[in-house]
Amino acid sequence: MGGLSAALAKAALACGATVKTNAAVESILTEDGNRVSGVLLDDGTEIGASIVLSNATPQVTFGSLVAQDVLPDDFRREIAGIDYSSPATKINVALDRLPSFEAHPQPGPHLGCTIHIGCENMASLHAAYLDAECGRSSSVPLVEMTIPSVYDPWLAPPGRHVASLFVQYTPYAPRGSGWTSETKNELADRVFDLIDRYAPGFTASVVGFEVLTPPDLEAIFGLTGGNIFHGDRKSG
Repeated sequence: MGGLSAALAKAALACGATVKTNAAVESILTEDGNRVSGVLLDDGTEIGASIVLSNATPQVTFGSLVAQDVLPDDFRREIAGIDYSSPATKINVALDRLPSFEAHPQPGPHLGCTIHIGCENMASLHAAYLDAECGRSSSVPLVEMTIPSVYDPWLAPPGRHVASLFVQYTPYAPRGSGWTSETKNELADRVFDLIDRYAPGFTASVVGFEVLTPPDLEAIFGLTGGNIFHGDRKSG
């Protein structure tokens, strides 16, 4: 986990770059009207640069970090028009053993793949989507499971594992109480119960879990709307 970031940092350092972490950017600096000149950190430090690359969302980059008066009006309208609504919640799970699926009970290469659950037909997917459109989490969600500890044993103690569950569909703000500890736990229980249908004993193997709803993903990772794709990628 994090291997790509570490590899990029290593390559950059080898080329003479300086890597500065835990340094939040307050704004992207410009000069001469619209030419970038560097960044301003939240501690007041200025770092000059003729090119600034940002992996933040377009809304954060051009809506928050760059002064609005240096951007063309039509460009700002396009940025403001991007749809960041996200239907996905991430559940990180600690397990005391590998899941055993009825279709293939023994450990094998299938546990190193992305495993899709709850998507046998279009009717069930459509019903799950309509639940979220009505402001509630899907009664029968679509779950994408990966078990990264199959490849990286350092992620868990010997004999233990971690699973990552990408769950659809969940609204940004559920009607009624919104996201609370109770509604998060209710969603996790529903997801675990669904997995139990395919891998009996999964719930019993859970020793801990973390539910990251769209607002959590936005707050923790700076993903506008909790959208992991940085907005709707449809054109037009």
